[in-house]
Amino acid sequence: MTAKIKLNAASGGGSFSLQAPSSSANNRVFTLPDSADATILTSTTATGKILQVVNSTTTTSYTHSSATYGDMGLSASITPQTNSKVLVLLSLQYFIENYKNEGFGVKILRDSTAVFTSSQVYHIYGFSNASGTNVETKSKVSYHILDSSVGGNGSSSLTYKLQVGTYQGNGVAFSSNGASSELTLLEIGA
Repeated sequence: MTAKIKLNAASGGGSFSLQAPSSSANNRVFTLPDSADATILTSTTATGKILQVVNSTTTTSYTHSSATYGDMGLSASITPQTNSKVLVLLSLQYFIENYKNEGFGVKILRDSTAVFTSSQVYHIYGFSNASGTNVETKSKVSYHILDSSVGGNGSSSLTYKLQVGTYQGNGVAFSSNGASSELTLLEIGA
């Protein structure tokens, strides 16, 4: 026989039950805090959990030659729950070749709202090697942006997308030669 303690509400409410494990080999101890009140978290509690992960990757080369931010073609959509936050992770491959005074900035948009904009900084500035030839650089940069103003309701999809703008409008290639750039969205339960 399974032992159970059931507490009913004083007037018309629900009930609460404590039930012992069905096997004597499964003894369990539930300790209540003696220094403060506490709330019991359940398997459906969303506090501090990663509720979902969405990832988008591109290896399609994109060259941008404007200080005006433009779509790179990298986006991801997520449908967050109420009161969630979205952690946006961006890993962006770039290639600057044989020029000087070049660089770029990034902008992350949630639908049409900018949630992050970096400055358009130069990555190579009048730098040349010993023979006087301008050098080239290929690298990846990473950004981590916490979007706390999501306002999700569990039924509306939000699309995050990447835009790039180049320093003084000089050309920069992104995801060149089959290299990947990634946009990852993590829904964090409030």
